[in-house]
Amino acid sequence: MKATVKLYALALTAVLTLGLLGACTPSASPTPAPTAAPSAETTAPPAETTETETPAETAAPDTPDAGKEHVTIRYAQYGYTIDNTAAIKADPILNAIQAAVNANIELEGFSENYMENIEMQLTAGIAPDYFVVYDFEKAAKWMQDGALYDIGSVINADPARYPILHKIINSSEFQMYNAVYAGDPNKTYAIYSLASGLNWAGATLYHKDLMEAAGYAEPPKTVEEFVDCVTKIGASGVGGWWPRNNKLDRLVEIDMTLFAPKGTSMLAPGDGDPWSGFQPIGSDVEGPWKIMATSEETKEIVKVMAEMYAAGGIDIGLGVKDDFAEAVPDWQSGRIGAFNHGFSNYIQVRDFIDEAIAANPEKTWEDFKLGPLLEGARVYTTPYWMSWFWMVPSNCKNVERVLDFVEFMATDAGQSLLFDGVEGIHHSKVNGEIVYNEDAWLTQGNIYEVPDGRHGSIPFSYLFAGQQYRTNLETNPSWFNAMLNPEIPETPDTPLKEYINGVLDSYRDKVVVQLPAYFSIITYPTELAETLSQLKEITLRNLPAFVTGQRDIDAEWHAYVSEYEAAGAAQVEAAFNQALSTAKEAYSTITN
Repeated sequence: MKATVKLYALALTAVLTLGLLGACTPSASPTPAPTAAPSAETTAPPAETTETETPAETAAPDTPDAGKEHVTIRYAQYGYTIDNTAAIKADPILNAIQAAVNANIELEGFSENYMENIEMQLTAGIAPDYFVVYDFEKAAKWMQDGALYDIGSVINADPARYPILHKIINSSEFQMYNAVYAGDPNKTYAIYSLASGLNWAGATLYHKDLMEAAGYAEPPKTVEEFVDCVTKIGASGVGGWWPRNNKLDRLVEIDMTLFAPKGTSMLAPGDGDPWSGFQPIGSDVEGPWKIMATSEETKEIVKVMAEMYAAGGIDIGLGVKDDFAEAVPDWQSGRIGAFNHGFSNYIQVRDFIDEAIAANPEKTWEDFKLGPLLEGARVYTTPYWMSWFWMVPSNCKNVERVLDFVEFMATDAGQSLLFDGVEGIHHSKVNGEIVYNEDAWLTQGNIYEVPDGRHGSIPFSYLFAGQQYRTNLETNPSWFNAMLNPEIPETPDTPLKEYINGVLDSYRDKVVVQLPAYFSIITYPTELAETLSQLKEITLRNLPAFVTGQRDIDAEWHAYVSEYEAAGAAQVEAAFNQALSTAKEAYSTITN
């Protein structure tokens, strides 16, 4: 997460001392919505769209909104297709939501240049009435500039009308984010969508036959075994190991596989989480932490990598091949023996194996082996991370009606519409249990060109949880607890699922270090932004060059260290440790 230190200082002070054009208008002729291509990261490849034959008028739960003024709400969410006009008009879930909140919901969205489009509309006074953003620093600026509505003032003025939202925005954890981004724990300019779960890099998937030919009946458990295994695979004439690397702009897989087990890191500070590139001094994660990119420990592992690369233990295309277009097909066909792809849950691994089997029908899942994070690795993570901000522009004329819509979506009835669909279309009840109509869900996804059969309304799926999961916001007394414990869809039990989960569960408790919640509000001073960028540039210019033999480690390492120090590494390290202390103090004050 990113926010300015000025905002953070304002937040701490507040804690310790405890127009644009109108948007929500009565229903009128719909405004044409811009066309958006599906996001490569959030949607499946397009498929032929099938129009739903369900009538536009769909039964919906009785709600208090039925007698309120009918309005049009312009709604924007990132990363889905909205050009199937007839199918969208007949979308049974959308129609049920509209009937429940007595509103016409106009869907808008972009995939490419989403934030730029939102900013342009906000500046021009034509922003959607409820929209999502993922650039938190920019969003914080909008809060300060008065471009957004303080929806908390509306919610707190009428808690009976918005009981769930009132509970959410008055929780101490929620107000912690208000303090960081708005500079005041009691100013609410956004509904925060959190994602929960443990994510890591560093788990390797092997071709079993190539692994066994290298002399390993089971996947390597130590760095030394891993280096030996993939180097022997490479000596057989194929690429030994491929870490997903975005042409050496994304070093996290390399870092977690080889450097983390040795208690060090090759990452630039703050390249990801604020603590990326750091390691705690000793065992106390509350500080201090030290930058490791220029450490002697890192130098030694870089040497090992250079030897691996020269011997074929790392695929020769590292930094040149595209991860998806070239490296994945090479792995599927057995031209790469071991692959890292951010594997941290069953579905990720299953899909990767399924694609390999589709390319090689003679293979089964038993032809692949998932290895653990290597001994000594530590994954430092909070149990959740910020995914989205949902916002209302400053002079939306019917903010109350927008919040009626949001309140309904937070209810059990609203969540049921999102994730169960409309009874009689997307599911039926048999002996009190919900039975899903998979064909109807395929049709539902096709409306928005996401034809993977997921159970969930595509346009509204990120409203409260950053992973498209159902949240128990109505009955759970704690917003934060509901965010940490979303309802994760079950997948059928299979031998592959049992195997993968067995591997993941076997080391989950050994390697994951859950950081205190206040780590999620650590921010760097804005004046260090250029320094952080420069350190990353130095890292990416030097370390890959050492690995691939373009630079001599013994002769030129000192010059790399000197350049790092001259760029301001010590100032960044001091700023991180100060920000850590400040975040702890602010969190402790807010949460008592």
